[in-house]
Amino acid sequence: MQLSLFPQDGLFGVTPGVAAGGIFFGLGVLFLLFGWHAYRVTLVTVGVLVGGGFGAALASLVNLHPLFFALPLGILCGILAVSLEKLGAIFIGGLAGAIPIIALRGEFQSTGVYYACVALAFIIAGVIALYIWKAGIVFFLAVIGASFIVNGIALTAERLSPGSGNAFLSNHPLLVLVALLAMVIFGFYFQTGGKPKTEKAE
Repeated sequence: MQLSLFPQDGLFGVTPGVAAGGIFFGLGVLFLLFGWHAYRVTLVTVGVLVGGGFGAALASLVNLHPLFFALPLGILCGILAVSLEKLGAIFIGGLAGAIPIIALRGEFQSTGVYYACVALAFIIAGVIALYIWKAGIVFFLAVIGASFIVNGIALTAERLSPGSGNAFLSNHPLLVLVALLAMVIFGFYFQTGGKPKTEKAE
């Protein structure tokens, strides 16, 4: 089992240099600790990531360069997320719901089943985030942030010492899972003080 957000084939080969690990780590800290406090910035960022991810997946299905779809869809989803502020929570919940499926893509034997599970998880978690509102959004942001931090560290390690990041994620899935859960709990309490509310975004 390998809890990675990056493709299994040449695990980190699609990402450019150490800077990518730093970007993932930085975004992870933002989502984990300050996502709710910078809600609009978070919405735009997650919207771009979601749109870009769907665009890249679509491009791979039709054998085109990822930027052909990732760039326009990323920009469009970022604009939609901040324009439809409360509905934008769907992007946050959806990404958090899809992350476990993406991380376990290597366990799926069928590409069709994999994409169907990603879509279903995205829809279910997105709707939950929309209706639970603050508590749900903060929790889902903590999940996204923790995942990005772990993968950012692994990506940086892989670039500095080829094979190390890949090996760590492959050989220590339980340790990675425990670290993720610990960060999610910490991030949730850090942003809510342990007292989740249902207030609307300002």
